[in-house]
Amino acid sequence: MIRIFVGGAVLLLAAGAQAQLYSCKGDDGRIRFVSARAQCAGDIINNYSPAKTKKTKAAKAAKSGKKRGPGKFAKISPQKQRTLDKARGDVLLYELESEKKIKTLLDKLIGKTPPEETRRLAVLHKRRKEHALNITAIRQELARLGGYASYSGN
Repeated sequence: MIRIFVGGAVLLLAAGAQAQLYSCKGDDGRIRFVSARAQCAGDIINNYSPAKTKKTKAAKAAKSGKKRGPGKFAKISPQKQRTLDKARGDVLLYELESEKKIKTLLDKLIGKTPPEETRRLAVLHKRRKEHALNITAIRQELARLGGYASYSGN
C-alpha cells in the first residue's frame, strides 16, 4: 500500500516537473542543458518541449461517445466458471479455517492476560475484532459463490 502511495506521489511530482529545455554550446565548447533561454551564452542547438501525452483507449472512447462495458469482457463457458468458483471456494474455506483458529487463539490469550495489562489487552481485542471481520467477509463471499450456504452462519 505504501509503495503504491509513494509511486503515485512520484508520478504526480514528475508530471508537474515538465518544463521547456534547451541545449546550447557554451564558450568552452561543451553542450549544456538549461531550462531558460537566457542561460544560454552561445548558440541554441535544440529546443526540447514537453512530450505530448498519448490518449488512452478509454479517453478516446469517452471523447467519441462510445461506451466500454461488459460486452468487451472475455467469455468463458459455464463449466469453466464453475471450476473457477470451486477453486475459489476451496481457497476461501482454507482461509476461513485459518481465521477461526487465530480468533480462537486470541480468545485464549485474552482470557489468560491479566487485567492490569491494559495496553496488551487493547492490542489483542483489536486483532480479535479484525479476525472476526475477516471471518464475516469470507462467509459472505462463500455465500455469494453458491454451494457453500452452510458456511454463511456461525
